[in-house]
Amino acid sequence: MSKKKFSYWLLIFGVIFFFLILIASLGVLRLVSLKDIRTTFRENKNENSEKLPEGSKESEAAVIVGLNISFTPEGNLSKEEREKQRQEILKAQEDLIKKLSGYKFSVIKKFDTIPAMALRVDEKTLIFLKSLPEVKSIEEDKPVGF
Repeated sequence: MSKKKFSYWLLIFGVIFFFLILIASLGVLRLVSLKDIRTTFRENKNENSEKLPEGSKESEAAVIVGLNISFTPEGNLSKEEREKQRQEILKAQEDLIKKLSGYKFSVIKKFDTIPAMALRVDEKTLIFLKSLPEVKSIEEDKPVGF
């Protein structure tokens, strides 16, 4: 093989290799960013801090409260089981709201298909929520950039 032909194939190989590396790195970056924006509930009830999240309004914060009930993704349920699970979620939400009477809070959103709800709470309510066995997790409700 002549030097010219060898240089040509080396250049082609280099360009292909460059694009393969570029495509692979974009795929990895995409996986990392999807992982970062995925909302997950972490148990944080045993944290020592009883403070409101940083950057929250002076005396209130928006939080996502995960409810401690059994849950199966709806895709794995029949129509009847889905309806039953949604009713259980609604009942757990209503029970929690009743327990919070006397505390300062407002409901931002009750989720239909997952055992969670968004609330705006003050510090006293946050401390109370962390003590409840019905509460599986509490996360700050903040915008996520895409």
